[in-house]
Amino acid sequence: SVFGLVKNGSETEGKYMGSGISHFLEHMLFKGTDKRGVGQISKEVQALGGEINASTSFDYTIYTLTVPQTAFDQGLDIISDMLTHSKFEPQQIQKELEVVYGEMRLYKDNPDRYLSQMVFNSVYKQHPYGIPVIGYEELLRSLNREDFVDYYKTHYTPNNTVLSIAGNVRSQEILPKVREIFKDFY
Repeated sequence: SVFGLVKNGSETEGKYMGSGISHFLEHMLFKGTDKRGVGQISKEVQALGGEINASTSFDYTIYTLTVPQTAFDQGLDIISDMLTHSKFEPQQIQKELEVVYGEMRLYKDNPDRYLSQMVFNSVYKQHPYGIPVIGYEELLRSLNREDFVDYYKTHYTPNNTVLSIAGNVRSQEILPKVREIFKDFY
């Protein structure tokens, strides 16, 4: 298992606060890199017999990848590619924005989530935790590709990312691989 945890959540959005940009970036990292086209990441992981997922919270976004031990090198390459080389193609941004807007509508229609958000709004009146992680549609609509790329380059950095590896691996064998594959991480 290779997990990439980025200190990038709804609480860290700064000038984009309330837009859900952290959650949106989570979606976009699956939408193509310099090396992998749209849909290829999930297909490649499935072909290896693995699973990949992600989630965003108030304080972090985590990318989780689990593959058989024999596919470790490929799995490491996939997660490093996502974290460091996402493309943010305009056509994919527009498609994924529609997906997220749909999630926002479903979010409002879910009584448990609605009640939970009411509680957070009441408890965290002056703190970003009172803002839904998914954000507000009107704020997300106000952003453009440059905003997404700027936020990505600002938050997806080595000093803001933790890579966690567990399984049938030896640290003395995988550490050189990790250093090599992330050598150009800016």
